[in-house]
Amino acid sequence: MEKKLELKDGKVVVKKENKILCNSKLTILKTNKKEIKLNPYGYTKINNKFYCPCNCKDIKEHLYYRFLIEKKKKKEINCYDSCLKQAYYYHLYYPNKCTTKKEHRKRIKEIKKKQKQYKEYNKQQLKEKEKIKKEKQIKEQNLFENLIVRTELLFKKTTKITKTEYFNTYEIKTIGCGKGKIIEILKKKGMKIEDVIKEHNITFEKTKDGRIGKNETSLLDMIEKENNITIKRNTSIKANGKIYYPDGKDEENKIIYEIDEPGHNNIKQQIKDKKREDDIKNKTGYTFIRIRDGW
Repeated sequence: MEKKLELKDGKVVVKKENKILCNSKLTILKTNKKEIKLNPYGYTKINNKFYCPCNCKDIKEHLYYRFLIEKKKKKEINCYDSCLKQAYYYHLYYPNKCTTKKEHRKRIKEIKKKQKQYKEYNKQQLKEKEKIKKEKQIKEQNLFENLIVRTELLFKKTTKITKTEYFNTYEIKTIGCGKGKIIEILKKKGMKIEDVIKEHNITFEKTKDGRIGKNETSLLDMIEKENNITIKRNTSIKANGKIYYPDGKDEENKIIYEIDEPGHNNIKQQIKDKKREDDIKNKTGYTFIRIRDGW
């Protein structure tokens, strides 16, 4: 009796005498006596005899019908599953799988249109990114060249200068970017600001005591000798969540000495100094003595 291929609930099966045969999902065959394990192709050998649940004569017949089932599945189901995955990737949402070939062809045409649109969009984005990169490189190169020209003009006027004074000069401030951007541009080229200055055989001058003023040490020494006291320098005080470094501190008499250079002759700076003074007074209870230097 010939076997026929039929569809049942979306599954392809082989029927013979109204029995399901050659089922690809069947792995264990249950009988009244025991359970028989089948290999991936759906058959076994019992007492060196071929046996399968679909009652095929031999392996060739069995594999032939299995081959027909898999071929039918690819045509009917698997092809239509793939178009749904592609459509989802390109933001096309279909409610169900394809039921006919016409519907499947329409969906594939829509997917191909989206593919072309995405390719064109990606090309435009890459071109825009390349343009932005080139513009940025040109700007950085112009800033680097401008920096070298302005340092030459600056060192024609003065040769003795500190690093902070260099960045605060009119020539460097009006270059078109701040200190951080200049350091970033030089870092990309594997350079430092000292390398730019070395070309002119000039080095930055270092302040002897960091932020200490020119006459600060001499004035505090004079106060120590006149009053026979010891003034500690470079001490830290924590107050109001901040760390302050007063110029001099007399712990015996609870006095803090501050030497104000001409930079303190400024309303903004004086407001900061007043706030700093109040924070330290509230924390320690020390009295302040301010000495003006050069103004």
